[in-house]
Amino acid sequence: MLPDEIRKRFSWFKTEGVGAGCLGLSGEGWFDAPTALKAIRTKAESLGTRYIKAEIKKIFRQGDRIVAVETDQGELFDTDIVINAAGAKAGLVARMAGIEAPIESRKRCAFVFRSSTHVETFTNLIDTTFANRGVYARPYGSDYMGMTSPDPDKDPETFDFEVDESLFEDFVRPALSRRW
Repeated sequence: MLPDEIRKRFSWFKTEGVGAGCLGLSGEGWFDAPTALKAIRTKAESLGTRYIKAEIKKIFRQGDRIVAVETDQGELFDTDIVINAAGAKAGLVARMAGIEAPIESRKRCAFVFRSSTHVETFTNLIDTTFANRGVYARPYGSDYMGMTSPDPDKDPETFDFEVDESLFEDFVRPALSRRW
């Protein structure tokens, strides 16, 4: 869509500096990750999967096969198959098995906010031009959700998952203000 087309369809959108945009009208959207994960877990349990709330502390190998895992509770489980579903810690778990996986934990913050101006036609907004790294926003119920990443120079591997409020004030809010 060219800027004139964008303005016609989304009168609230400020197109200054925009050369073009795109709008997916089918097969687009998002899902509720916690609900999806709960559904997957429920189905897996119905098929016989047993979930154990513990952390893996040691992985045992014989040659190129993983044969057992030990938990932080001292339990030892013999295994034929191990699925590394450790999320942000997946790289650490892989290293326990002597495997290098290109997975690092990075801080990412999503901000849910309310605007005094509710926009009925608000859709996914991805502005890749703001601060040379971009901002993403979308409807979230009757509110909105906005996200950005820290500056690459200030984005080390971390396991500190406290929300960095300055990302909202310094990047998300100004980026949305220039488009909304």
